[in-house]
Amino acid sequence: MSLINYLEIISKDDWENKYKKKVKYDTNAYKKSYPKLKELFTKLNGGTFNDTIVFDYQGSVPKKLNNFDTQVISILLDLGYTVSKETYMTGVALKNQKEINVIDILQGFNSKVKTKEQMQSQYDKAPNPGIEKQLKAIKKFEDANLIKGTDIDITKLSIYSSNKPGSQKLVFTMDPRAIASQSTQVGWKSCMNLDDGEHKSDVGKGIASGTFIVYLAKAGDEFTLDSPTARVLFKPYVGKKTKTFHWKADKIYGTAPNSFKMQAQEIIDKIQGTNPSENDIYKLADGYRDDLEEELDTRSQEELAHAALNSAVEEDRLLAIRNLNDQKILAQIALNDKEEGPVRWAAIGKLEDQKVLAQLVFNDNNDHIIKEEAIERLEDQKVLAQIALKDEHYRVRYKAIEKLEDQKVLAQIALSNMDDEIWRASTSAAIMKLEDQEVLRKIINKKSLFPFAGKNDQYYKNKAEKRLNQLQST
Repeated sequence: MSLINYLEIISKDDWENKYKKKVKYDTNAYKKSYPKLKELFTKLNGGTFNDTIVFDYQGSVPKKLNNFDTQVISILLDLGYTVSKETYMTGVALKNQKEINVIDILQGFNSKVKTKEQMQSQYDKAPNPGIEKQLKAIKKFEDANLIKGTDIDITKLSIYSSNKPGSQKLVFTMDPRAIASQSTQVGWKSCMNLDDGEHKSDVGKGIASGTFIVYLAKAGDEFTLDSPTARVLFKPYVGKKTKTFHWKADKIYGTAPNSFKMQAQEIIDKIQGTNPSENDIYKLADGYRDDLEEELDTRSQEELAHAALNSAVEEDRLLAIRNLNDQKILAQIALNDKEEGPVRWAAIGKLEDQKVLAQLVFNDNNDHIIKEEAIERLEDQKVLAQIALKDEHYRVRYKAIEKLEDQKVLAQIALSNMDDEIWRASTSAAIMKLEDQEVLRKIINKKSLFPFAGKNDQYYKNKAEKRLNQLQST
């Protein structure tokens, strides 16, 4: 008898009488994906099929943070992330209102650690607040004894640590009722909630496509799942040529460190392999939205470069660009490609060369969207200041000011008497980034900010008062 008979996330009665009719899925599609899932779970269970399989969790959800965690939170705040003790304990920080995995941030920052000497040399020649911020972060990592070789030692963090194996369980299940419970009658909520979730109709589509779910539960709750701690969906990707399935862990919901997701993925990868078949394009299975950010591409860099430059299919070019690392090819596409839309935007989004990014902004033939995409990647404060002062499109200036840290330039913009749409938008953005309280008082007390703005002057004075209150309260 299957263990799933004892799972009570959504009770059997509620499932039969209330929720089952809400979870509609294509039975023909499910018949195609079910054999793939059954094969995976049979191998996962050592050769005997079971639709629910339990493993000991090797990590633990931290109950309190250690000194290394405190240092990391401080560094993340310095780098512009929004993070609290509570969000950190779940393994995430926020930037531009997007959740980003803390471990992913730190592993991504390793590239900065490796190029510390080059960054220092560049800073010595031309001081730059953006580089200075990164160098200070590296110094903090070093002072906290968190650098091992040329990498940040994430194993010292409580959100990565492994202790008390067996006190919590990983529950792998492919049962539709358990999958449908992913955000219903549990301790978290998402757009997949079956009562009022915006995308609740996608729950059934996911089941039909071959999705399964892994819950984190306390020992003793693994067969009832009365109060699981967290969950992660495993979504199926299907090879365009080979038609093989490859499952990847999605976002964590609930309270769990990244090691929960990592261990679950490692268990699955022991069965399916770490990497899917070579020379194939893997897309999310039917039933999920066709999102290029959710594709795997195992072509070589040479093949990707050729596709990025020459493919007649825009989707293939975009996918190739997302997986391409060659900065010269990316610069070529960003600067010269005849396609003005998504293809160039995608290439710009991967550019690292500050000179190429500046070139894109200063080219008057480029529209404001191209320029804004380039500014998103710019770190050079002198270039950002030029853009903030001189560009002829208010959105471009606004974008530059959002990244500008030079207080003198921000004050210059905020105190300007220019009376046009561009300067008014710039003033609004600059005021909210000012640190100098005297400059803010000048704005508040200034007789007129814009000679022809009339009563609109008060709007900017109110902004300055708001910013002054923010500074005084910290």
